[in-house]
Amino acid sequence: MEHKNDNLEELLQYIDPAGLSYQEWCGIGMALKDAGYPVSVWDSWSARDCARYHTGECAKKWHSFNGSDTPVTAGTIVHMALENGYQPHREHGSGQALDWNDEINADYVVTSPEQTTALPIPEPENWNPAEQISRYLETLFEAG
Repeated sequence: MEHKNDNLEELLQYIDPAGLSYQEWCGIGMALKDAGYPVSVWDSWSARDCARYHTGECAKKWHSFNGSDTPVTAGTIVHMALENGYQPHREHGSGQALDWNDEINADYVVTSPEQTTALPIPEPENWNPAEQISRYLETLFEAG
């Protein structure tokens, strides 16, 4: 199964299983399963809690994590990691607002060019640009 989130194993380094309640620990397992990770990731991470770790317990619980209307997702892991000091990597710029003269190049494009299609945008049948701009300006400068 393909992973929906590629960095959850990195984020788990910021979460100490020994500091979690049983429900929080199960939530981590549910989120990993929902994101497409194997049970071995949850098991390896859980083994860091030597006092409560039991071999095979993760696999037993894992099989009980079935579809839910409100699944525990990777966002739970992200949130917990952020609470414990995780700092997301900044890939573009310095995190500052763009200036009027700043150039927006391909590095800032949210959608990749491969995901877009060149579909023509049809002109509306009843389109009258002169009338629309006139109505817009009248509305904009209407006294009132």
